[in-house]
Amino acid sequence: MTRIGMIVPALLFASTSAFAQSAQTSDTPAANDDGLEIIVTAQKREQSLQDVGAAVSALGAERIANAGVNSISDLQTIVPSVNFGSDFNQAKIFIRGVGANTSTTGSSTGVAFHVDGAYVARAEAQLTSLFDLERIEVLRGPQGTLYGRNAVGGSINVITARPTDVLTGYGRISYGNYNALTTEAAISGPITEGIRARLAIKTENRDGYGVNPVSGKDVDDLNRRMGRASVEFDLGPKATLLLTGEYFRQSDASGAIHYLRASFPGVARLAPLGVGGYATNPRDLATESSPGTETETYAFTGTLTVPLNDALTVTNIANYRSFKSSLFQDLDLSAVIDSLPTNGQATTVQERRIDSKQWSNELRLGLTSEWVNGTIGLFYFHERQRPIDNVGLANRTGMAQNIGVLQTAGIDLNEAYGLCGFSPNGVTGGSTIIAPKRVCTKSNLLTEAFSIFGQYEIGLGLFSESLSTLSLKLGGRWSSEHVESENPSIIITR
Repeated sequence: MTRIGMIVPALLFASTSAFAQSAQTSDTPAANDDGLEIIVTAQKREQSLQDVGAAVSALGAERIANAGVNSISDLQTIVPSVNFGSDFNQAKIFIRGVGANTSTTGSSTGVAFHVDGAYVARAEAQLTSLFDLERIEVLRGPQGTLYGRNAVGGSINVITARPTDVLTGYGRISYGNYNALTTEAAISGPITEGIRARLAIKTENRDGYGVNPVSGKDVDDLNRRMGRASVEFDLGPKATLLLTGEYFRQSDASGAIHYLRASFPGVARLAPLGVGGYATNPRDLATESSPGTETETYAFTGTLTVPLNDALTVTNIANYRSFKSSLFQDLDLSAVIDSLPTNGQATTVQERRIDSKQWSNELRLGLTSEWVNGTIGLFYFHERQRPIDNVGLANRTGMAQNIGVLQTAGIDLNEAYGLCGFSPNGVTGGSTIIAPKRVCTKSNLLTEAFSIFGQYEIGLGLFSESLSTLSLKLGGRWSSEHVESENPSIIITR
């Protein structure tokens, strides 16, 4: 399936400097606590926050640390118009009420998320922690002419701290209730003339907010490890190459959705499976199968910046990201063990696995002058996903079950399990009861996109001194996207 679209929003934006300033959020000052001017790159060029003609909130490193912002979910506590939700281990970001409210694997987001200018496609991958940052910029409203992909609600841009010319570093340890222990450290400085490096690490550990009354184990605890290394090279008088590598690992009992009661009381055909088995404490989660999230991701980014002269700068951002995640949960969210022999119901234990590899490259030419400022660029994106949804196969903990070899729908059971990523001798669960029905959807998704974008702001004082307080903003985008989707579903019965 190929989709070709063209967006040419003639953003004729005449504004006085006072109007441009009012577009900033009232909570974001034009200078930091030291009185220094806040410089942002919200419009893909360095500007004073006061001069950005868009609704932008900028959070500096000190503000982020003092507010305890560890993930994008924390942004909703300090940034206006940002709301966050999460289910099926997916980040659901809304800005001004606009986002993507879907839990389908492989779906796109409604708010773009970037790290050092590199687009992060998977909603699950956006749940990684934030650490060692220079600032976070939140742009509200459609950003198609600058950020393009899935930026109908806005864009969140994470800018990490860069290597420094002098030796510097820091270390932080915090402790809170639920035995929450967070450690973070970074060291930065020159390696030799023209080469600088930075290394940062962070760990997060916390007991669960609740328990599973069936097993007595914690739920919604936290166990994360992450690190980032960056090296910056001077290639000439002003040209630089920044290489960054990042790693993240999570293994805990979080991510599962919580049900407190029947969702459709009185509707016979939607009768709940877990009657009598729900947890009474809203923080607890009653289930016969241990919930949890397993995530591992790493990314590499190369940013080349070459000033051609005082007005023109070429920037190229190349990125590769590998993301793997597994979510284990019981969809009836109760302690009831569903099986045909016990209650006539198929099992509801689910494992959702994401395996995504994405490549992207953005090449742009920036113009900075007295009267005309803006950028034009090319963007390429490629992602291959292989998500798997299993219901009734259970997470792989507990006693192994030798189910044997059966025929179903003309497919040998060994082959069927192979398609679902299992083998008969490797299927395990939280109980000794063999699932009577197993459903598996193993998808193969390909997305390939290419776009040309540009946005320029023209000071009308170029034509007349009487118009010096007005500006005209023009932007446009042409994009072509090719999507392939294979979603074979397998139902295994006995």
